[in-house]
Amino acid sequence: MAAAQQTNQPAEKSGNQLKEATTQNAHILACRGTDRLAIGSGAIFEMEEGVNYAVVGSSIHGSFLIRTPAGDLEYNGNRFRVLDGGQYAGEVMLKDVTSTVAEHWEENKMGYRSKYSSYTADWSSQVLTTENQWLTHCYAALQWYSDGQPVGTAAMVIGRLIPGQPVSVSLSVPISDGQREGMPSLHVWSATAELKTTQLQKPEW
Repeated sequence: MAAAQQTNQPAEKSGNQLKEATTQNAHILACRGTDRLAIGSGAIFEMEEGVNYAVVGSSIHGSFLIRTPAGDLEYNGNRFRVLDGGQYAGEVMLKDVTSTVAEHWEENKMGYRSKYSSYTADWSSQVLTTENQWLTHCYAALQWYSDGQPVGTAAMVIGRLIPGQPVSVSLSVPISDGQREGMPSLHVWSATAELKTTQLQKPEW
């Protein structure tokens, strides 16, 4: 409860940030890592450490598709980041937004609370397209900022956004004790194009 109360002010700021996103430059979602990705049924592509691979959509299996020198391959890792350099194409609305910081702890062998806790920044909302047609290959990412710097990103595949049918999006970013006083930033894409986000109402607590 105390952790959730401490995030009231940052969450209110995030609402304004989401509204202001319509006037800012668009972004892309990218991943980094040293994962080994399958090419067809035989060859393997080795991701390079420190190289950004742009997410370009989602596969029929519900995985992220990333662009590599070997073509668009499926990525199932979790090393994401939001980068500048995208373009806008369409808009989505967010409703029933909640944003909290949760503390996670365990009991030790004596039944007492353990000395160390872990924390997550949790965000959820209903996402609704304002377009008159289906949006395909959709995905979303939550980026958590502390002291003005991004400290963690979580992403999920949405799939299709159909007019009149809101989709639930729930994302959680692991953070440290010192990063609890932060601010979330939510982004939604269709294929390689970002969708502007507009919040329909204030977060409910």
